[in-house]
Amino acid sequence: MKVKVQYLLWLAQKAGVSEEFVDVEENSTIAGLLEKLIKIKPPVLADVLKGVLEGRSDIIVLHNSRTPLKGLLTSLKDGDTVTLIPPVSGGSDLNL
Repeated sequence: MKVKVQYLLWLAQKAGVSEEFVDVEENSTIAGLLEKLIKIKPPVLADVLKGVLEGRSDIIVLHNSRTPLKGLLTSLKDGDTVTLIPPVSGGSDLNL
């Protein structure tokens, strides 16, 4: 089955694409998808994804535009979308 993966902001640079379709096994989870991506993507992105799996990353993972209820153990279906969003920093120069 195919799952769409979206990489936002600087993750797209590390992935070399902003989105792609990835073949995964039936009954795959988000964790299984990340494990597959670690094997096929450049090391600079693989290291970031390892951090997500190990719980030491601020990357936000969305499943079909929502927070996955079972976290990385959420099951995937054909046509699902997994979005990876890096932390965004910034601020205001306003002195309130």
